[in-house]
Amino acid sequence: MTDLQALIVFGVFFTFVLLAIIGVTVAMSRD
Repeated sequence: MTDLQALIVFGVFFTFVLLAIIGVTVAMSRD
């Protein structure tokens, strides 16, 4: 795996985690 591929995979994973955290935060504040 090249550095660029690793960076892309990390970026996608980080974005997914960030969206999950935002989703949980919104859901909890909406409760």
